[in-house]
Amino acid sequence: MIKASELRIGNIAQDEGGGIREIVSITSNEVESVCFGIPASEIGLWDDRDHFPIHLDKNVLLSAGFKTLPNNLFYHSVQAHFGLGGPNEDGSFSIVLRKDGFPKGKATYFPFGYVSELHKLQNLFFCFFGQELSFDGTLQK
Repeated sequence: MIKASELRIGNIAQDEGGGIREIVSITSNEVESVCFGIPASEIGLWDDRDHFPIHLDKNVLLSAGFKTLPNNLFYHSVQAHFGLGGPNEDGSFSIVLRKDGFPKGKATYFPFGYVSELHKLQNLFFCFFGQELSFDGTLQK
């Protein structure tokens, strides 16, 4: 289960049944979300506190605007200096920054750099670029 302190409004998570949820409100003891891609006015809020991480895989990355390269590399189509390598044996992806951008350029691996859950990737992306990671509508689990 994800702690409320790990989430930001706009993060994507799963509910207990595996449904995709978008976080819309966070207080000290409650996280509210809506079905991903459906406005709250049409379906209403879900205020159960049990939100679970979505683990990264190729399909999640492609739905978030990443493109594939050989050798298990993925780079973001808008922020071409940001990429991920993997998955590693533990399912995590290495954070890869390229000074000259992908698909060319010399790779510099981020020193602490592993991410395995979508909400953490969203948070990192926002920290690096000051913009939300957007999805193409194909995100499914």
